[in-house]
Amino acid sequence: MLNFELKERTWLPTPVPCANRRSALIVGVSVFLTLLSVVEGVAQAPGPLPRNQLGTGGNQVPPAPGPGKYRAPLGSDILTNREKALEWGELVRTKIAPTMHLVETEHFLIFSTWNRSNDQALRNVCEDMYQKLAAQFRVVPSESVWVGKCPIYIFWKAVDYLQFSTDIDKSLERREDLQHAAGYHSSRGNFSYIVLNGAEKLGKDRERAIQQFYGVLVHEGTHAFMNRYISARRLPTWVEEGFADYMAATLVPQSGANRKHVVETRRALDRGGDLFEILDRKTLRSAEYGVAQSLVRHLISVNPVAFHRFVVLLKQGKSENEALTEAYRANRQDLIRHWAAANRNR
Repeated sequence: MLNFELKERTWLPTPVPCANRRSALIVGVSVFLTLLSVVEGVAQAPGPLPRNQLGTGGNQVPPAPGPGKYRAPLGSDILTNREKALEWGELVRTKIAPTMHLVETEHFLIFSTWNRSNDQALRNVCEDMYQKLAAQFRVVPSESVWVGKCPIYIFWKAVDYLQFSTDIDKSLERREDLQHAAGYHSSRGNFSYIVLNGAEKLGKDRERAIQQFYGVLVHEGTHAFMNRYISARRLPTWVEEGFADYMAATLVPQSGANRKHVVETRRALDRGGDLFEILDRKTLRSAEYGVAQSLVRHLISVNPVAFHRFVVLLKQGKSENEALTEAYRANRQDLIRHWAAANRNR
């Protein structure tokens, strides 16, 4: 995955508006006091839960909305990003794949080289992904975390993906390992986009290849969303990759991600060893994606509100242990112990 530094606007949770004029003064004073603890408009993290939440189900009171809101992008910025996305799409159509065409949705510009019979399914997968992410992190579904709509460049042939990554966005100049990647997301300034490798490389069984491809789409789309949520600060690798795989498994149950967490969790528990290594890795091994997903699943199942809180704290610069302590009243040792106990009992 490619993740260039984002230096401009990122999405912040939307505040609850005043219900009427009489409440305006009260809400205004409350917001003013809250703003005293906020730096440069970054949303304040919800307060800590009252006790260790791991294994208990926890307090389900939702976190208070942040006082800040993303700075609405200028119309000129949205237009610039759209023009760039369309320009790249046209370059693909004229120089790489004549079948490239645009499928536009509420939040995405999908540039696909696939047969048009797949267009509606692509629309559904992308918008289902956005709606679920918006619900998890309390983003107003009609709003976009991106400046405009997020472009997705979808290829059927791996050779077309390679030519795009070499000649158009030139990502292979920065990351040679992307040559064999299933896909990646990238941000350049406030222009965020996703590129997906050829589905043909995922197997000879066409239907299975398509399901695997949808899983990759959701995985990379989740990265692109999280890159814009609150700040461009990266989450710890196990959280970032585990949550992306969790989203893929949830929305594309036929994908490999939905089996991976079960198989790899069982293997990890049978094998034993130092599971803390996974929490410390900058790059996960293939099997460790399943364990990372399982850890994220455990946090969400214990308390989805606390998981939201955990991510917000990380995005605001807290360390992993600080965020776990404030969100779950637990540390990484507690997490591993509770996760292991919960999975051994299944």
